[in-house]
Amino acid sequence: MRTVFIIFKTSFKRIINNRSKFLINLLLPVLAIVLAIAANYIGKPTVNLAVVTKNKFPEQQRIVRLLEKTKGINVRLTDSKLIKTDVILGKYTGVITFKKSFTRGQINNINKYFDFYTVNDKKINSVMKGIVTRYLSSDRTTDMTYIIKNMQKSSLSKTARVMAFLVMALFITCTVNGSLMLEDKSQNTFIRFKYSPNLNTQYILGNILYNYVFTYVQFFLSFSILYMLDIKLSLSFGTLLSYGALIVLLSTAFGTLVTCIFERDMYASMFSSAVSMILCLLGGSFITYSKMPRGLKLVSEFTPIRWVIRACDYTGKGTSANINPLVVLLTFSVIFSIGAIAISKYRKFKFQ
Repeated sequence: MRTVFIIFKTSFKRIINNRSKFLINLLLPVLAIVLAIAANYIGKPTVNLAVVTKNKFPEQQRIVRLLEKTKGINVRLTDSKLIKTDVILGKYTGVITFKKSFTRGQINNINKYFDFYTVNDKKINSVMKGIVTRYLSSDRTTDMTYIIKNMQKSSLSKTARVMAFLVMALFITCTVNGSLMLEDKSQNTFIRFKYSPNLNTQYILGNILYNYVFTYVQFFLSFSILYMLDIKLSLSFGTLLSYGALIVLLSTAFGTLVTCIFERDMYASMFSSAVSMILCLLGGSFITYSKMPRGLKLVSEFTPIRWVIRACDYTGKGTSANINPLVVLLTFSVIFSIGAIAISKYRKFKFQ
């Protein structure tokens, strides 16, 4: 343990020596997290609708103008290329397609002139059809905020959505914070340590400890600022800090694993960013778990983001579960750490 603590202490000394870099690495992620969570907290419930128009005609333009003025709905005109893919990826909640032109008062069967598509709650189709039916005979806009808010109750809670985003951000920042290991590789410090009497495990654990403390300070500062601004989640501050300790451990282990795989900052950052986005997609941050296809649900069970979301319900509401999600997150952390140790131990390195 003495060697682990020495590596931990030395890592802090190295980064503090460059004060400007230290402050940027410490405070920039804090600012990004605070602004992102604040925007998510303050934002009103809305749905993003794509409107596909093949031919322009007066009635179409009138209805589109009314949709654009409707509270609770964001409308974007688009073409039909890859529109279903955009809906699946969460860019749009639903799609309204004008099939053919018509005049006011002409429509008897709305399905002949419009097509409505969504992969989310089928109630969205009813809402889209209802509002278009209203605007076919009226020029008066309506407020959909309350209806949409009630519909979104079955989707991710605000706390779960925030924590899923936070883990994605921490996966990336922990990889950046672990850049000292990449410096050690380029300066041959790591390979000298590898062939010294010290255990390889001690080096990895020392860097994990440094990364953990540094990242947890960022986590603490972020939510302290948010709570001072009266931007609060459903979890109490004490519960949030306890839960955050596990989330930071998970993120730190992941970041250390990535820095053990690569030898350059750019490759490590690109890999962690891509993997974080994929894990969020599969974990249910963009597509609600209940709306996923069966095969995607199975894959989702093996992603840490899925268990981060479940842990929010477990810690906040005391929701019962067959498996404690906190234990699963701890297991992921151990697996990532063992992977980092194994790669650094058995991978061959050459002096540069």
